[in-house]
Amino acid sequence: MPTTAAVLLSSIALPGLSSSPAQAADCVPRSAVSTNAWNVVHCGVPDIDQHRNGLDATGEKYCVPTAAMNALFWFDKNGYPNMLSGNYDAMSSEPNTFSEVTRKIKSLAARMNTQDDGTIVSDAVNGLNSHIAEKGYSSRFQAKYRSVAYDPSPGRAVAVALAGDLNPGMAIGKVIRKKNGAVVGGHAVSLTASYGAVGGLSRITIHDPGTQGFGGNGQSPTIPLTYELGTFVPGLGHKIIGYGYNGESVYFQGMITIS
Repeated sequence: MPTTAAVLLSSIALPGLSSSPAQAADCVPRSAVSTNAWNVVHCGVPDIDQHRNGLDATGEKYCVPTAAMNALFWFDKNGYPNMLSGNYDAMSSEPNTFSEVTRKIKSLAARMNTQDDGTIVSDAVNGLNSHIAEKGYSSRFQAKYRSVAYDPSPGRAVAVALAGDLNPGMAIGKVIRKKNGAVVGGHAVSLTASYGAVGGLSRITIHDPGTQGFGGNGQSPTIPLTYELGTFVPGLGHKIIGYGYNGESVYFQGMITIS
Protein backbone atom coordinates (compact mmCIF):
# COMPACT_ATOMS: atom_id res chain seq x y z
CA MET A 1 0.00 0.00 0.00
CA PRO A 2 1.59 3.33 -0.94
CA THR A 3 1.97 6.10 1.60
CA THR A 4 -0.78 8.67 1.96
CA ALA A 5 1.02 11.24 -0.17
CA ALA A 6 1.40 8.74 -2.98
CA VAL A 7 -2.08 7.25 -3.16
CA LEU A 8 -3.44 7.26 -6.68
CA LEU A 9 -6.90 8.73 -7.12
CA SER A 10 -8.63 7.27 -10.14
CA SER A 11 -12.32 7.56 -10.81
CA ILE A 12 -15.65 5.88 -10.77
CA ALA A 13 -19.15 7.29 -10.72
CA LEU A 14 -20.64 6.74 -7.28
CA PRO A 15 -24.35 7.25 -6.64
CA GLY A 16 -25.77 9.55 -4.01
CA LEU A 17 -28.89 9.08 -1.97
CA SER A 18 -30.00 12.65 -1.39
CA SER A 19 -29.51 16.19 -2.56
CA SER A 20 -28.77 18.95 -0.11
CA PRO A 21 -31.40 21.64 0.48
CA ALA A 22 -28.54 23.93 1.45
CA GLN A 23 -27.28 23.73 -2.12
CA ALA A 24 -30.58 24.43 -3.85
CA ALA A 25 -31.29 27.49 -5.98
CA ASP A 26 -32.00 29.51 -2.83
CA CYS A 27 -28.66 28.50 -1.30
CA VAL A 28 -27.57 30.76 1.56
CA PRO A 29 -23.84 30.89 2.35
CA ARG A 30 -23.01 30.02 5.94
CA SER A 31 -19.79 30.10 7.90
CA ALA A 32 -20.17 29.15 11.54
CA VAL A 33 -17.60 26.99 13.31
CA SER A 34 -17.29 26.50 17.05
CA THR A 35 -15.65 23.85 19.20
CA ASN A 36 -18.78 21.72 19.37
CA ALA A 37 -20.83 22.59 16.25
CA TRP A 38 -20.36 23.76 12.67
CA ASN A 39 -22.41 24.85 9.68
CA VAL A 40 -20.47 26.01 6.62
CA VAL A 41 -21.99 26.22 3.13
CA HIS A 42 -20.42 27.45 -0.11
CA CYS A 43 -22.92 28.45 -2.79
CA GLY A 44 -22.25 28.60 -6.51
CA VAL A 45 -19.60 25.89 -6.63
CA PRO A 46 -19.61 24.30 -10.11
CA ASP A 47 -20.19 20.58 -10.58
CA ILE A 48 -18.07 19.96 -13.67
CA ASP A 49 -18.22 16.56 -15.36
CA GLN A 50 -14.92 14.73 -15.78
CA HIS A 51 -16.35 12.43 -18.46
CA ARG A 52 -15.96 14.54 -21.58
CA ASN A 53 -14.62 14.23 -25.08
CA GLY A 54 -11.22 15.86 -25.48
CA LEU A 55 -9.69 14.13 -22.44
CA ASP A 56 -7.79 10.84 -22.54
CA ALA A 57 -10.18 7.89 -22.15
CA THR A 58 -13.00 10.46 -22.09
CA GLY A 59 -11.79 11.68 -18.69
CA GLU A 60 -12.12 8.38 -16.82
CA LYS A 61 -9.11 9.13 -14.60
CA TYR A 62 -9.53 12.92 -14.37
CA CYS A 63 -11.46 13.16 -11.10
CA VAL A 64 -8.71 15.09 -9.29
CA PRO A 65 -8.10 17.89 -11.84
CA THR A 66 -11.86 18.20 -12.41
CA ALA A 67 -12.66 18.50 -8.70
CA ALA A 68 -9.82 21.01 -8.41
CA MET A 69 -11.22 22.96 -11.36
CA ASN A 70 -14.50 23.34 -9.46
CA ALA A 71 -12.53 25.04 -6.69
CA LEU A 72 -10.59 27.30 -9.05
CA PHE A 73 -13.76 28.39 -10.85
CA TRP A 74 -15.35 29.19 -7.49
CA PHE A 75 -12.40 31.34 -6.46
CA ASP A 76 -12.44 33.02 -9.86
CA LYS A 77 -16.06 34.10 -9.31
CA ASN A 78 -15.59 35.04 -5.66
CA GLY A 79 -12.98 37.73 -5.44
CA TYR A 80 -10.02 36.31 -7.37
CA PRO A 81 -10.87 36.95 -11.04
CA ASN A 82 -7.44 36.05 -12.36
CA MET A 83 -7.54 32.54 -10.92
CA LEU A 84 -8.59 31.36 -14.39
CA SER A 85 -8.18 33.14 -17.70
CA GLY A 86 -11.30 34.21 -19.56
CA ASN A 87 -14.88 34.49 -18.38
CA TYR A 88 -16.64 31.15 -18.76
CA ASP A 89 -19.70 29.48 -17.33
CA ALA A 90 -18.31 26.18 -16.12
CA MET A 91 -21.75 24.58 -16.26
CA SER A 92 -22.47 25.50 -19.87
CA SER A 93 -22.88 22.98 -22.69
CA GLU A 94 -22.37 25.64 -25.35
CA PRO A 95 -19.76 23.95 -27.59
CA ASN A 96 -17.05 26.62 -27.45
CA THR A 97 -17.41 27.08 -23.69
CA PHE A 98 -17.54 23.33 -23.05
CA SER A 99 -14.35 22.87 -25.12
CA GLU A 100 -12.58 25.67 -23.24
CA VAL A 101 -13.43 24.13 -19.86
CA THR A 102 -12.13 20.81 -21.19
CA ARG A 103 -8.87 22.50 -22.20
CA LYS A 104 -8.52 24.01 -18.72
CA ILE A 105 -9.00 20.60 -17.10
CA LYS A 106 -6.44 19.07 -19.44
CA SER A 107 -3.93 21.83 -18.67
CA LEU A 108 -4.36 21.39 -14.92
CA ALA A 109 -4.07 17.62 -15.31
CA ALA A 110 -0.71 18.12 -17.04
CA ARG A 111 0.49 20.19 -14.07
CA MET A 112 -0.70 17.40 -11.76
CA ASN A 113 0.97 14.68 -13.82
CA THR A 114 -2.33 12.81 -14.18
CA GLN A 115 -1.68 9.39 -15.72
CA ASP A 116 -3.73 6.48 -17.07
CA ASP A 117 -4.15 5.16 -13.53
CA GLY A 118 -5.07 8.46 -11.88
CA THR A 119 -3.32 11.24 -9.96
CA ILE A 120 -0.92 11.02 -7.03
CA VAL A 121 -1.99 13.28 -4.17
CA SER A 122 1.42 14.96 -3.82
CA ASP A 123 1.47 15.71 -7.56
CA ALA A 124 -2.02 17.20 -7.30
CA VAL A 125 -0.88 19.51 -4.50
CA ASN A 126 2.23 20.56 -6.43
CA GLY A 127 0.19 21.16 -9.58
CA LEU A 128 -2.33 23.34 -7.77
CA ASN A 129 0.41 25.39 -6.11
CA SER A 130 2.11 25.84 -9.48
CA HIS A 131 -1.12 27.17 -10.96
CA ILE A 132 -1.78 29.44 -7.98
CA ALA A 133 1.74 30.86 -8.17
CA GLU A 134 1.44 31.50 -11.92
CA LYS A 135 -1.74 33.48 -11.27
CA GLY A 136 -0.02 35.63 -8.64
CA TYR A 137 -1.85 34.31 -5.60
CA SER A 138 0.87 32.31 -3.86
CA SER A 139 1.01 34.85 -1.03
CA ARG A 140 -2.72 34.36 -0.44
CA PHE A 141 -3.41 30.68 -1.15
CA GLN A 142 -1.57 27.44 -0.63
CA ALA A 143 -2.75 23.92 -1.36
CA LYS A 144 -2.00 21.31 1.29
CA TYR A 145 -3.03 17.75 1.99
CA ARG A 146 -4.74 17.02 5.29
CA SER A 147 -5.43 13.46 6.39
CA VAL A 148 -8.61 12.74 8.33
CA ALA A 149 -8.00 8.99 8.50
CA TYR A 150 -7.58 9.21 12.29
CA ASP A 151 -9.61 12.37 12.90
CA PRO A 152 -12.54 11.81 15.30
CA SER A 153 -14.38 14.79 13.80
CA PRO A 154 -13.69 14.99 10.05
CA GLY A 155 -16.87 16.97 9.41
CA ARG A 156 -15.55 19.79 11.58
CA ALA A 157 -12.21 19.60 9.74
CA VAL A 158 -14.08 20.15 6.45
CA ALA A 159 -15.96 23.10 7.95
CA VAL A 160 -12.72 24.69 9.13
CA ALA A 161 -11.17 24.22 5.67
CA LEU A 162 -14.15 25.79 3.91
CA ALA A 163 -14.43 28.67 6.38
CA GLY A 164 -10.76 29.47 5.80
CA ASP A 165 -8.85 32.03 7.79
CA LEU A 166 -9.18 35.60 6.47
CA ASN A 167 -11.31 34.49 3.52
CA PRO A 168 -13.20 31.30 2.63
CA GLY A 169 -11.22 28.32 1.40
CA MET A 170 -12.01 25.27 -0.71
CA ALA A 171 -11.42 21.55 -0.23
CA ILE A 172 -11.08 18.53 -2.51
CA GLY A 173 -12.03 15.33 -0.74
CA LYS A 174 -10.15 12.05 -1.13
CA VAL A 175 -12.14 8.86 -0.61
CA ILE A 176 -11.05 5.23 -0.55
CA ARG A 177 -13.24 2.41 -1.91
CA LYS A 178 -13.24 -1.06 -0.33
CA LYS A 179 -14.95 -4.26 -1.40
CA ASN A 180 -14.70 -7.69 0.23
CA GLY A 181 -12.15 -6.28 2.66
CA ALA A 182 -9.74 -4.99 0.01
CA VAL A 183 -9.06 -1.46 -1.24
CA VAL A 184 -10.22 -1.31 -4.86
CA GLY A 185 -9.56 2.34 -5.71
CA GLY A 186 -9.88 5.97 -4.82
CA HIS A 187 -11.80 8.99 -6.01
CA ALA A 188 -11.83 12.77 -5.60
CA VAL A 189 -14.83 15.03 -5.03
CA SER A 190 -15.47 18.69 -4.33
CA LEU A 191 -16.52 19.43 -0.76
CA THR A 192 -19.07 22.24 -0.65
CA ALA A 193 -20.72 22.10 2.78
CA SER A 194 -20.38 20.55 6.23
CA TYR A 195 -22.71 20.69 9.18
CA GLY A 196 -22.95 18.80 12.44
CA ALA A 197 -22.08 18.68 16.11
CA VAL A 198 -19.70 16.78 18.34
CA GLY A 199 -21.52 13.70 19.59
CA GLY A 200 -24.28 14.14 17.02
CA LEU A 201 -24.83 13.71 13.31
CA SER A 202 -22.20 14.99 10.89
CA ARG A 203 -22.98 15.51 7.20
CA ILE A 204 -20.97 16.67 4.21
CA THR A 205 -22.17 17.83 0.80
CA ILE A 206 -20.15 16.96 -2.27
CA HIS A 207 -20.09 17.60 -6.00
CA ASP A 208 -18.95 14.38 -7.65
CA PRO A 209 -17.13 14.87 -10.97
CA GLY A 210 -17.78 11.21 -11.77
CA THR A 211 -21.51 11.77 -12.13
CA GLN A 212 -22.22 10.76 -15.70
CA GLY A 213 -22.70 13.65 -18.09
CA PHE A 214 -24.14 13.63 -21.58
CA GLY A 215 -21.82 11.11 -23.19
CA GLY A 216 -18.88 13.50 -23.02
CA ASN A 217 -20.50 16.04 -25.34
CA GLY A 218 -22.19 18.32 -22.82
CA GLN A 219 -22.29 19.39 -19.20
CA SER A 220 -24.87 17.80 -16.90
CA PRO A 221 -26.73 19.87 -14.26
CA THR A 222 -25.36 20.39 -10.76
CA ILE A 223 -26.16 17.41 -8.54
CA PRO A 224 -25.26 18.20 -4.92
CA LEU A 225 -25.14 15.07 -2.75
CA THR A 226 -25.29 15.03 1.04
CA TYR A 227 -24.10 12.11 3.13
CA GLU A 228 -23.83 11.29 6.79
CA LEU A 229 -20.40 10.36 8.11
CA GLY A 230 -20.66 7.08 9.97
CA THR A 231 -18.48 4.31 11.31
CA PHE A 232 -14.86 5.21 12.04
CA VAL A 233 -12.22 2.73 10.89
CA PRO A 234 -8.69 3.67 12.03
CA GLY A 235 -6.42 4.28 9.06
CA LEU A 236 -9.32 4.51 6.62
CA GLY A 237 -11.45 7.22 8.15
CA HIS A 238 -15.21 7.54 8.53
CA LYS A 239 -17.54 5.59 6.31
CA ILE A 240 -19.64 7.76 4.00
CA ILE A 241 -23.08 6.23 4.50
CA GLY A 242 -24.88 5.49 1.24
CA TYR A 243 -21.96 6.34 -1.03
CA GLY A 244 -20.70 3.50 -3.21
CA TYR A 245 -22.09 0.76 -5.39
CA ASN A 246 -22.03 -3.00 -5.98
CA GLY A 247 -21.25 -3.78 -2.36
CA GLU A 248 -18.46 -1.23 -1.97
CA SER A 249 -17.87 0.76 1.20
CA VAL A 250 -16.42 4.25 0.80
CA TYR A 251 -14.38 6.06 3.44
CA PHE A 252 -13.45 9.73 3.75
CA GLN A 253 -9.68 9.63 4.13
CA GLY A 254 -8.40 13.16 3.56
CA MET A 255 -8.63 16.36 1.59
CA ILE A 256 -6.57 18.87 -0.33
CA THR A 257 -7.30 22.25 1.18
CA ILE A 258 -6.81 25.57 -0.60
CA SER A 259 -6.67 28.47 1.81
